[in-house]
Amino acid sequence: MITNDHRYWDKPTRSQNVSEDFMLFDGRIVSGTLKWSEKAGEGTVDGREKPIHLRDVYTLQWRDYSNPSTDKNGVFKALVLNVKNG
Repeated sequence: MITNDHRYWDKPTRSQNVSEDFMLFDGRIVSGTLKWSEKAGEGTVDGREKPIHLRDVYTLQWRDYSNPSTDKNGVFKALVLNVKNG
């Protein structure tokens, strides 16, 4: 994944987000079952009701990708994961 939106790699300042299990902030260790919060609305979960079960543990590490400008969104970072099968 490549993005220039810092909200993906910055740790959120507020908790209890309905998508908390799916956050991708830098340094996060992800494992187990990922699912929507019970507070998530029907429109949010529609077509995505089944939880995701991870068989391994993943550490999310964003890497600098490109810095084409000094604008607010001028820094691009990449998140690459080697998803293990089995």
